[in-house]
Amino acid sequence: MPEPAKPSFPAPAPAQLPVAAAPTGNHVSLRTALAMMYADDLEEGLVALDAAIARATQSPTVRRKVRFKTLALQLSLPVALVGLVVAGADLFDPTLPVSAFTLLAGLVAVPPLVLGAWQVWQYGAGFPEKPLPLAHDSAPKIETALAHLQKETGPAVWRRVSFSGRLERADRHLFFGRLRYLLLSEDFAVRRQVSSFPLPFKVAGDLFLTRADTEHLRSLVRPKRRGGRGRDPKYAYVDAAIAVLCDPAIIDCNLADQTGAVRAIERRLTEWFEEHADETGAVPRKDLIRPYAIKVFEGLSRTRTTH
Repeated sequence: MPEPAKPSFPAPAPAQLPVAAAPTGNHVSLRTALAMMYADDLEEGLVALDAAIARATQSPTVRRKVRFKTLALQLSLPVALVGLVVAGADLFDPTLPVSAFTLLAGLVAVPPLVLGAWQVWQYGAGFPEKPLPLAHDSAPKIETALAHLQKETGPAVWRRVSFSGRLERADRHLFFGRLRYLLLSEDFAVRRQVSSFPLPFKVAGDLFLTRADTEHLRSLVRPKRRGGRGRDPKYAYVDAAIAVLCDPAIIDCNLADQTGAVRAIERRLTEWFEEHADETGAVPRKDLIRPYAIKVFEGLSRTRTTH
């Protein structure tokens, strides 16, 4: 995929959105939350999610649009820079014709126009009233989850502010664009192809859901199946994994010591099962918990590597 460029577009000033402290143990990345919609096993869910994102990025329409936008910026940026330098140098030159200065100013305006067109293609002009058609094939589980995030009454998505590290609530229209699946990519170069909404910036920060909203969204996308042999797992491994992923003690553990980190995660998982045991007091054996501890460790390692 070509090197993406910083998007920009004209938009009305947004309403003041709520701001929260920096991400804590109460927050789950949106990517992790959506992966849990696919499977009880987090690794399996991430693989399925990445497959859907790959289909989106490899779509002929998406590839053509990204290539055209990148080429337009590569051609217009040098010309705009020359125009800016010449216009600045001759700004106070009384002999410079107005038409020449207008031409130079027009050259400077070309890159913002390209980025404005990129923004309009993604979201349309103004505030979209409903999600725009995707530029690629859809994935039912992602569409179902995003449909809840698009609602005014749906779960709130939070994004990290680049400079302060604090969280602010993302505008739900962010999930109305044609490239909304790309927001779930682990690759920052892919995510930044999506224009932010409504501010004229790329989506630079990570996106999060609270733990409560993650569990609520999962219940909406993956409702519990009816009882029956082999239908319901005996233990809530996914709920336990979510809780441990949000535990500050686990988030801050030393991942360089894999053995120690996995043991700490395993202990925390065991504690969670003991705290949430039913009247029988039954908890899974350690040999059943350990694979999930390893999956949690791998998920934390990938997350920390990308930051």
